[in-house]
Amino acid sequence: MKYKLLSVAFLFNGFLFSQNISVDTIYSLPNVKINENRLINTSPFKTNKSMDILTSKQIDFMPVRSAQEALQFVAGVEIQQRGPGGTQADIGIDGGTFDQTLILLNGFKMSDIQTGHHNMNLPFPMIAIQHVEIYKGAQSRMFGPGALTGAVNFKIGSKGQNGTKFHAYSGTNFKSDTINQYKYINSGIQLSHAFTSGKVNHLIAAAFESGSGYRYNSSFNRHQLFYNMDYAINDKNSIQFMAGGNYNQFGVNGFYVPPIRPDTFSRENNAQETVATLFTALQSTHQINKWHINPRVSLRMNYDEYIYIRQRPNFFKNKHQTDVTTFELHASRDFKKGTIGLGAESKYENINSNNLGLRYRNNHGVFAEYKYPLSAKSDITPGFYLNYNSDFGVNIFPSLDIDYRLTQRLKIYSHTGTAMRNPTYTDWYYRGPSNDGNPNLIPEQSYQSELGMKMHNKSLFLTAYVFHRQVDNLISWVRPDAFSRFKPENIIRTQTNGFNFSLRTNELLKTELFPIVFNASYTYLDASFDRNFIGESKYELNNLRHQLVSGLILKFHKNLYLSLNQRYVIQENGTEYLLLDARINTQLKKLNIYLDVNNIGNVTYTQIASIPLQGRWLTLGLKMDI
Repeated sequence: MKYKLLSVAFLFNGFLFSQNISVDTIYSLPNVKINENRLINTSPFKTNKSMDILTSKQIDFMPVRSAQEALQFVAGVEIQQRGPGGTQADIGIDGGTFDQTLILLNGFKMSDIQTGHHNMNLPFPMIAIQHVEIYKGAQSRMFGPGALTGAVNFKIGSKGQNGTKFHAYSGTNFKSDTINQYKYINSGIQLSHAFTSGKVNHLIAAAFESGSGYRYNSSFNRHQLFYNMDYAINDKNSIQFMAGGNYNQFGVNGFYVPPIRPDTFSRENNAQETVATLFTALQSTHQINKWHINPRVSLRMNYDEYIYIRQRPNFFKNKHQTDVTTFELHASRDFKKGTIGLGAESKYENINSNNLGLRYRNNHGVFAEYKYPLSAKSDITPGFYLNYNSDFGVNIFPSLDIDYRLTQRLKIYSHTGTAMRNPTYTDWYYRGPSNDGNPNLIPEQSYQSELGMKMHNKSLFLTAYVFHRQVDNLISWVRPDAFSRFKPENIIRTQTNGFNFSLRTNELLKTELFPIVFNASYTYLDASFDRNFIGESKYELNNLRHQLVSGLILKFHKNLYLSLNQRYVIQENGTEYLLLDARINTQLKKLNIYLDVNNIGNVTYTQIASIPLQGRWLTLGLKMDI
């Protein structure tokens, strides 16, 4: 039955695409410019690697209320959630683990050194996002350690914005908790205000969300506050300052340890976690002679407290506090024959934990790349990242990009890159009810080669690529049998071959039926493992195999839209699910009212271990632009 539904979806998209179309300029999804640190002002079409852009306009039509939920609809991106509304979400790209994706905010590194489970604790609300850049492949040349299989950069700023945005919503599944008898209801408010004072642009954004979850002990309470300032001193000099925080307290029923008795009261059923993240950064841009200079400094602090039995907090408690200070310098210069990019960074990490101990580590690196025009239609970009780590010494990670533009709208490209990611402190030292760390772990290292094509015109944007990735010393939590504790080990090697196809419209298309916007993508991954252990691996069980994502927006009236989104996933362990979400919204001057139905089929499914995710869920919301 599921395959029949998929076939219908493809046929439906094909039917719409075959109609006589014309451009309707009422609604459009514009191309955005991106900044790849040193090589600036490139568009998604011009960049010589596979990447996706998720704009705020696209997010407005999605049946989501958090950035974590929105990323579920991006090709090749897998979001594995344990709780509602992005309470805790792991992210992987093209089959990578949640520790192998680097998270950035306006180019600043945000990934957590304690555990990748905290990478998506974002210190800003979804309402503040301008767009999201999703980079795929080994990206250490661009971003340094951590971007083993890709990176996600959230772009937030105040330039070009003025006014107030307001978003309020409340949702339920009309069910009640069987123990406490309260209704499952989740609600939230998001607010942003942008204004200009002389040469200074300001943005203030906040979000307050809470709810009883969707099953026993899945309640949450989350607050986010963010401020951004852009000061254009003159045409050649500018300053940006940002600061944000996230406070998140939630029930963790079965998150890390299977419940002792899932149907009744148990210790794990009453576990609670509190995570607080604070981030602040300052950068400036300068044009000195022909050089573009960009110095940066950032500080990320994270506090994590896990209580195994909230009624008896001293029975088992973990408290971790991490601090990461990063200094960066990026520079670029245009020559008659190409552009050179240079960079350096120093990162100082420390953690103070009752479980992991008091630890220090620092990392230093230099970057270099040169984009050289081979001809009027072709560019080549060699580069490298040279890294020194206080625990692992010196490593170098080269890469090479080449493209050839067959026409102004069609190009082929190749990307060959290498990358690394250091073990987290949880990998090294954690000891819990069912897990033990391993202080003998060494860094993961990846090599990825990719061949792809990109095509665009006024209405459509199409990408396709194939890749081969090899990861040496892959870190995976393993155990010899179901009665033993998990322990991380460096699996000798894993190899992944993959294919991705993606098609989307750039603008609203007018058909004989309804004006539409649509997208469709398919990702296939085939992973093989060279084992040096006997037993069970968490990575092998959760590895993505097939993913089909499609979306459709129908415009019934000048103020009435219906959005449909489909996700079909098959994992290596045989887990399979097909989800359909919908949003119907109407625009009344400055007021937008919507109704979301998530998981329309009320499918029972899991993404991590045996944690059931929420079934059918209805949300009523409104947005105002003032």
